[in-house]
Order: sequence, then C-alpha cells, then structure tokens
Amino acid sequence: MKLRADGEVACEVYVYVDDGRLTGHSKIICWRAAHRLCSVLNSLGIQDAARKRSEPSQTPGPWAGSVVHTDGDVRVTVSAEKWAKAKAHVSELIEMARSGRMNLHRLRQIRGFLGYFVRTYRWGNPYLKGLHLTIDGWRPGCDPVTGWKRPAKFRNVLVKDEESGDWIVDERVDEPTVEPEFVAHAPRLVRDLDCLEVLLEGDVPAREFVRATTMHVGYLLGDASGQGFGSGLFDGQGVAYEAATWTSAAQANSSNWREACNLTDRVLRLARDGVLRGGEVLIFTDNTTFESTFYKGYSVSEELSDLAFRLRRAEREAGCIIHVIHISGTRMKESGI
Repeated sequence: MKLRADGEVACEVYVYVDDGRLTGHSKIICWRAAHRLCSVLNSLGIQDAARKRSEPSQTPGPWAGSVVHTDGDVRVTVSAEKWAKAKAHVSELIEMARSGRMNLHRLRQIRGFLGYFVRTYRWGNPYLKGLHLTIDGWRPGCDPVTGWKRPAKFRNVLVKDEESGDWIVDERVDEPTVEPEFVAHAPRLVRDLDCLEVLLEGDVPAREFVRATTMHVGYLLGDASGQGFGSGLFDGQGVAYEAATWTSAAQANSSNWREACNLTDRVLRLARDGVLRGGEVLIFTDNTTFESTFYKGYSVSEELSDLAFRLRRAEREAGCIIHVIHISGTRMKESGI
C-alpha cells in the first residue's frame, strides 16, 4: 500500500485484459486519477471510451471475477450466482469421484471455473491440487496411482544402441500417449473435495478481509518438545504466555504434529473467543513442515493435514488473516525470541 506525502492512500491503477480500475481516498481524487490515466493513454494512441466510465463507489459491482467493497473495511467476495455455481461444481465432482468414472473434458471445464473462483479466496487454492493430479495423472512420467510426476531418474530407461553399443536414454518413454476419455481420481481428490464442501457451506458468499479491520495484530510464537509445549502471544499490549505438558496419547504423535497442534490450538481458542475478529495473526514456527502444510493444504500425515484445514476454516469463519512464517531455531535463539 502506497501513501501520499499528506498521509492519504495514494491512487493505484489495476488493469485486467482491456479494462482498468482506479482507487483513491476520495471521489474527486479518483476522477483526477482517471483524467490523468486517460490523458496518458490517448497520448500513446490508445483510445479511451469515456462513455464506459462509472461513478466512483465504495461498493462497486463485480470486476475481474471479484466484488471488492471498502465501506468501513476492505473485503472481497463473489456474486451469489458465482458462489452457487462453485458449490454445484464441487458437488458434481464428489458424485463423479464416487462413481469412479471422471470425464476428462468435464474435469477441465470445472477446473477452469474453480481456478478463477479461488483467486478471490486464499483458503480455496490449496484444495485444488487433487483436481490437478486427477486431470494430468494419466500423462507419461506420472505415477499412475498418486498422479504426481516422477523424478527424471525414475522415468528414464536406458537402452543399448545397436550401432555404437553405448547405453542411451530411451526417449520413447515420454512420448505422448492417447488422451483417455475417462480418468480415475487421485487419492488426494476425495479429501480436497470434502474440505471444499465444508468451506463452501452456506448460501451467502463468504467475505474475506483483505486488510485487518482492527488494530489487533497478534504475533504468536511457540515450541513443543517430547513432554511439554508452550506459546506466547504478543498483541502490542503485553505477552500472554501459556505452557503445559502433553498427555500420554499426544506424546505418541510425531514431533511435527506436536509443533503444529500447539500453535493451532492456541489460534482456534482465540478465534472461538472472538479475539481475532477482523484481526491478523502471524504465527512463527521453527518447523518447516507445519509451514508448508498450511500453504499446500496437504501432508502425508493425515493428522497434520487436518490441523492445517482447521486453521483455514478458522480463518474463513472468524474473519481474520492468518500467516504461518518459518524462522529457524538458531535465529530464534540469537534474537532472544
């Protein structure tokens, strides 16, 4: 976000294909910015259709697939028709997965729409990976079970050249095959669809906050060992520290799960108490597995994947912004964290 010398938000120009939208801190400033932009475009020989301009508004209609409102806070959503269409597509994918026969052409159509849809909601993008693996898992070089692309060293096959006698890579292994009409779903797809179905609950489109609406920004740090765990939340007024010991059942879980569970549980309690409403929380961890699972939405550990989904669901329902940031343990010690 850019600021002017007088402290007001500076004007910005956003272009989508052949359409543009300007932002400013007042109506008159928006008109001046539009005049300046169109003057520059005309000087470059780019025609401007003045009849297509619309009045400056804090509650404009859909543009580039999203609806952005700034009356009181900055939030983004979609139209009711687009929300209903996304729910219908997810339901259709679930039925196709249950039948075991998924039409490849139809899958690509649905992916095109959902890929456009999740540009608005940051919590939706991680759960499209199963669809990508299902659509492209039939290609040469991909694992027929998981859909993931195999490393080159496992895809290449050496054959003996008849003329030279040397062993060379058989390039025919990666030759394109006939595209199938139907494909089997990737193992990850079923879980991804279940997550999307939960996140798309309700008939009213979800509203996602682009900026925090309150002054509450929490910095959450924590660590967990074999028998105990602790976390500290700094909110600008002080540090709220908690510590406890694991139960015998929790101690049996992996260290990655204990690290993630420690911080996730703290955030979920804050969200449940309404503390994070309209706020922003930055979670610092020395566990790279937890960070990657949060942004990818998936881990080979089902328990870890569930924790990441619970964080995404809390972000959607509590109306807050959550970041998971990795900081090495050595750096934490050196900085006194």
